[in-house]
Amino acid sequence: MLISVLLLGFIASVGTITIGCRDENNELVDWFIAYKFPHGFSYAYISPTSLSWSRSHYRINSEGAIRFSFDQVFNNSKNSLVYGMYNDEKPSPQRLTGKESNGPWWGHMKGIFAFPENKSGFWMIHSVPKLSEKFDAFQFPPTARHYAQHFLCLSLSFDTLGDIANQLLIARPLIQSFNLPDSVASRFPALQLVLENKGAHNASTNKSVNLTTLGGELQLLHFSKSNKFGQDLYKNWIALELNSSLIAECWRHDRNDLPSDCSGDFWVRNALHLKWPSSAEASFNSTVDHSKWAVTDRQVDDRRQWICLGDINRAESQFHRGGGAMCINNSTLWKLFYDIIHVVENCPLPHFSALPLVRPWLTLVPADRM
Repeated sequence: MLISVLLLGFIASVGTITIGCRDENNELVDWFIAYKFPHGFSYAYISPTSLSWSRSHYRINSEGAIRFSFDQVFNNSKNSLVYGMYNDEKPSPQRLTGKESNGPWWGHMKGIFAFPENKSGFWMIHSVPKLSEKFDAFQFPPTARHYAQHFLCLSLSFDTLGDIANQLLIARPLIQSFNLPDSVASRFPALQLVLENKGAHNASTNKSVNLTTLGGELQLLHFSKSNKFGQDLYKNWIALELNSSLIAECWRHDRNDLPSDCSGDFWVRNALHLKWPSSAEASFNSTVDHSKWAVTDRQVDDRRQWICLGDINRAESQFHRGGGAMCINNSTLWKLFYDIIHVVENCPLPHFSALPLVRPWLTLVPADRM
């Protein structure tokens, strides 16, 4: 009932909204999640009006929710639009804004945010390198065809822009293109530093902030870390903050990948294989998945059913890269992600089997489940 009331509230306010997350019908929505499948351009989709995994009839490189949301920026000629597009894999070094990017100061993060001045807008966090390769039109890079990718779009109030700026100032994304009216720059000085690829000497090493989507449908907790954090984002921060063990799905493609870790009160185990329901029809290993997300592990308490989507892989090479994750406290979304985890990596401890765990999983539980 609460979700229905909140959805009706968002619909009632749509008449005053000009930019926000767009759904598969190019209609404004409070949020959406998309998951591109490997070896092609098909993807699954979730939104407030479709709370289950369904395969889109669009190809992600042509039409659909992601394209419709991006086009609001590229088709907007108003100088009052505030936006920033960032990607750690730069399409063209010569066209970067700000100082030369010849060092690893920038965060391992990809996304776009856009807000008409003093009006609501959206923030999309995704995992696709080089999206968008053009600075004035949507272009899904052909290099992203091979791997799975994630997209999280959130419609947010204009005041949220201050929190976004402060979080990004810590992680320091590599800005590809932006527009910032002087009046907004004076209101959010941190935003100007972010968009000009400048850091702040007094920036925190890490910080979390509570947010809420425009329609109030999702309660959010955003984590942001700098390149000085020096630890695993999931094990050494998110699990502790959420007071829960995690299962993490990250790109497993590096000799520095972290194994499952069952030390301490809160475990972090790696997903190895995902399997979607028949409504989406997909099954693949983490080695072909470039997305980055985690769920709290087997929770019976709704207050601790979180799904986090973000920027960082579980690898030592990520300890000194800025980035973060947007965590959503929602039992429906938690279950949708938890249920697609088919195989998890066991912990490399002497009393554990070396074999991966296929559902039903191991009966041993971490301290937070006892």
